[in-house]
Amino acid sequence: MIANVLLGQQKHSLVFAPEVGDSLRYRFDTSLQAEGKDFSGKDISLGGKASGEILFSIKRVVQRLVFTSISIPGIQVESKTMTGPQSYTLKTHENMALQATFGPKGQLQTIHNLGALNRDRIWNISFTRILSDYLPSLPEKPVSPGDKWNDQRSFKVLFQGTQINVLLARTYSLQNVIPSADGSLAIVSLDYEVDLSGSQKWGGWSGSFTGKGSGSGMMNFHIQRGSIQEFRAEYQTEAAFILKKGNQAIMKQPFRLAVSAALIIMK
Repeated sequence: MIANVLLGQQKHSLVFAPEVGDSLRYRFDTSLQAEGKDFSGKDISLGGKASGEILFSIKRVVQRLVFTSISIPGIQVESKTMTGPQSYTLKTHENMALQATFGPKGQLQTIHNLGALNRDRIWNISFTRILSDYLPSLPEKPVSPGDKWNDQRSFKVLFQGTQINVLLARTYSLQNVIPSADGSLAIVSLDYEVDLSGSQKWGGWSGSFTGKGSGSGMMNFHIQRGSIQEFRAEYQTEAAFILKKGNQAIMKQPFRLAVSAALIIMK
């Protein structure tokens, strides 16, 4: 008990710093659901889910930059579009891998050899954007329980021909640091604030999306291994689509966007 209390009182460096030769195999799951109405008032539900494995192999570490190769045995993607359901498998070709560099906060710096993928997108979101915008960030300075840090991320969703911009403001809070069998785990909570916007014009007509939302998540980070052990998040946005002719609002329809993501290390 005393050791646990002392562990929590210390400042801890949460740095993405796995060792050369490490292999980090994760289970990746995500879903996206967009619900609204078309111009005739008919309900529309679009979105999908993706589940599979991602393997990060650590090749070298230079000046706190981590060079990795990324192979994907297979991520099963199912989507529901205006033209009907679709399904496919996102994976790297045999004996091929992506080459990516990550910084000490776990942020994607560079990515190469995208030709190793048989496809480069999950729904209409590129795999590069998922690596850079879906994953959590680590703090710039050492932290102790109660300390917070922030970041912002964004992605885009296509709905009825309109590009919707989703801006995420994330607040992280270190809840505790607990001992494990081979080191210490940092337990981190996340709070999400979501802003949604988008507009489109068709001659004298225009349409716009606007809304706000919120959500929450968690992360377990292994301090000695320098890697995420588990990450989960979900958030939703209640919004509206407003159709105008000139400056006159003709129609206002509700719109909802719900997103979830999880990354869990596999033993």
